[in-house]
Amino acid sequence: MTSSLATIESDLTSSRTPSRSGPTPSVLPAPGVTATTAKELLGGARAMLPWLVGVIPFGLVIGVTVAESSVSPLTGWATGSIIYAGSAQLATVELLDRGAAPLAIILTALIINARLLAYSGSIASHWRGTGRPFRALASYLLVDPSFAVGMDGYANPERGRSGHLHYLGGAGLLWIAWQSAILVGLTAGSGVPSWLHVEFAIPLFLVAQVVHHADNRGARAAAVVAGAAAVAGVSLPLHSGLVVAIAVGIAAALVTDRLARTQGVAR
Repeated sequence: MTSSLATIESDLTSSRTPSRSGPTPSVLPAPGVTATTAKELLGGARAMLPWLVGVIPFGLVIGVTVAESSVSPLTGWATGSIIYAGSAQLATVELLDRGAAPLAIILTALIINARLLAYSGSIASHWRGTGRPFRALASYLLVDPSFAVGMDGYANPERGRSGHLHYLGGAGLLWIAWQSAILVGLTAGSGVPSWLHVEFAIPLFLVAQVVHHADNRGARAAAVVAGAAAVAGVSLPLHSGLVVAIAVGIAAALVTDRLARTQGVAR
C-alpha cells in the first residue's frame, strides 16, 4: 500500500508541466510517503467521515440483501468492488436473484450509474495533466460522496496536487468502509426490516450537503426537489428513483433560475 501511494505521489508531482522560464519542479522520492502527503490524505479521510453515517447503513442493507438472496456470498460481496455503486449494486444483486438476463442486468446498472457521467464531466478539469495511474484509480473511486469531498478539496485552485491527495484520502476511506459494511451485513444476515429503505440515506445526505453549500436559489431548489423525488420514487422499478430525482432536480433549478431572471427584468 505504501509503495502504491508513493508511485501515485510521484506521478502527481512529475505530471505537472514545468514553466518554460522557471526551474523544473523536483520529483518526490519514490520510497515512502512524506509527512505532507500523509497530512493531505488524512484531511480527505476526515472530510469523508460524516458521509459514513449514510454509507455504512446502506452497505449493511446490501450485505443483508445478498445473504437473503440465492446469489453466492462471494459473488455478492465481489459486486462491491466490481460495480462499486450502491444503487446499481443493489439492483444487480436483485436481478441476479431473479435470474434476469445478463444484458438486462448490465443495462440496468449503466442506466442507474448515468449520473456518474455528470460527476466525471465536472471533476475532469481538475485531473488534467495527471498521469494514468492516478486517473485510473481516481475514476474508479468516483461516486457520490467521493465527488462531493473531492470538489470541496479542489475548491481552492491553488491547492493543486494537495487537492488530489485530499480526494484520494476521502475516496480511499469510503471504499474501505463500503466493503467492510457489506461484509458485516452479509455475515450478520437478516436483521434490517425491508420497509426501512436505508439505501436512501445516501441521496438524502447528499441533498443536505448540497443545500449547505448552495450559493443560489437554483441550486437549493434542485437539492430539495431532488430529495423529495428520491423519497417518492423509492418504489420505482430497477431502483430508477435516483435517476428520476436527478432529472427533476435539474428541471427545478432551470425553472427557478428562469423565474429569477424574469423577475429581475420585470423590476
